[in-house]
Amino acid sequence: MNKSRSWFEAPTITDFAPIDQSGFSCGRPALYNDVMSTPFITRAFLLEHRPVTMAMLREARPDLEIIDASDGNITPDGDAPYAVITFGPDGRINDFSEAAWVHCAGAGYDKIVVNADFDPPVLTRTIGTLGNQLAEYVLAYYLRHTQNMALRERLAANRDWQNKQALGDYAFTHRALIFGTGPMGATIAKYLSNLGLETIGVARSARAVDGFDRVITLEDLQGHAPERFNLVVLALPDNDATRGLIDLSVLTQFRNSLLINVGRGTALPEADLFKALDAGHIVHAVLDVQETEPLPASSPLWDDRRITITPHVSGGTRQEDIAEAFLECLKALENGEKPDLLVWDKGENQ
Repeated sequence: MNKSRSWFEAPTITDFAPIDQSGFSCGRPALYNDVMSTPFITRAFLLEHRPVTMAMLREARPDLEIIDASDGNITPDGDAPYAVITFGPDGRINDFSEAAWVHCAGAGYDKIVVNADFDPPVLTRTIGTLGNQLAEYVLAYYLRHTQNMALRERLAANRDWQNKQALGDYAFTHRALIFGTGPMGATIAKYLSNLGLETIGVARSARAVDGFDRVITLEDLQGHAPERFNLVVLALPDNDATRGLIDLSVLTQFRNSLLINVGRGTALPEADLFKALDAGHIVHAVLDVQETEPLPASSPLWDDRRITITPHVSGGTRQEDIAEAFLECLKALENGEKPDLLVWDKGENQ
């Protein structure tokens, strides 16, 4: 694929504002003016049953009707503007163009972007504690790898005292490369930094990003001899710019690296991963996301001991996070301000 195109970030209001805040743009234009055009809402419909979210919203905003629409029934109050809270189209309701605002209950809104009919005038999303969850997952598998935990467990099971063989490596001597420099990637970088790793981010432009020791471009990475990155983390969204991005031309830049994917499986072509494993560019891959989910039982990924598969469990949206994000966005919209969690506002260029 052509990687010379603009595949990182669009202009943002904050590091994680319009498109995906990972540093990798999905291509929708970012439209920003000084004043938002979103009207005041009188109702909010939750399309998935979230009792904790609903209780928090009702307590915080008793002036609004917070309605459980998990049965797919949305009933507007005449022409009064309303909001919808959902993870995305599920086949029951796909057209939310009449809603004044849609709030994505998760951080990933690819289901919304790829559905042409699901086209709300204003779209915001939830991040919450997802970065912390992903970081804990990365740390767990990184430390399991560097501390030789699997070997130690086998030795213990065999009652075999092999002191030198069971020694681990040390994080404070390691370097991590993280694709995705938005809030999720930055939080992962901060966790790794606390262990002593040098953290390097990959973005469209080399710039200072909080949490990273430095940020480079993909061209910087591919323009030099392969460097030693002990850990490679993928924290990328799914969009046209990132699909297939981490192909063999990128994987060959690594030597004996541990790769952990907590973003989207579409960024990493599985055929290229096998080639990189065979050539020693990747020593082990931990894949919480795959190109096809659920991963078919017939997939060769299950059978390769150099690959660890987990079923998309590295992070999840807490109901508390949904409520807090919605209330934060609502306050900004009511004040004519741009929410930090804004994805787009179509009214800004009207």
